Amino acid sequence: MQDAVTRKWDNHWKRLTAPQRQASLLATTSLDSFSEDCYRVIKKHLPPQAKRVLEIGCGTGRFIICLAQDFPDLQIEGSDISEQSIAIAKAGVALRKLTNVTLYSNNLLKLAPLQSQYDYIFLEGVLHYLPKKCEKEILQ
Repeated sequence: MQDAVTRKWDNHWKRLTAPQRQASLLATTSLDSFSEDCYRVIKKHLPPQAKRVLEIGCGTGRFIICLAQDFPDLQIEGSDISEQSIAIAKAGVALRKLTNVTLYSNNLLKLAPLQSQYDYIFLEGVLHYLPKKCEKEILQ
């Protein structure tokens, strides 16, 4: 049984045609000015000694792909609730022959505490999909 957040995101992808999904893949590392600003913030806060990074809600992988290309020694994992988004991200990673990326579909609300497993965890464009009561717990 899917929860409301999963249903909402899956319905978004079901409305897209195959060419639209393909366009999303090709645009994976085409960052608009807002995304460029976000990426600058992500890189600014990346600890210099970081070895393992997690993006929660990685979508089609635009930030993960950029990080993997800019920091080839970094092991990067991406998680997203949408299997369709993860499939597009995996295709983008394969297209670019990136070997330092692992992607999986997972519900943020069901993840175990992660702080000790990663040197850096970030998310962008995720909180507004979640119930308000979960925000404080997630940000801890």
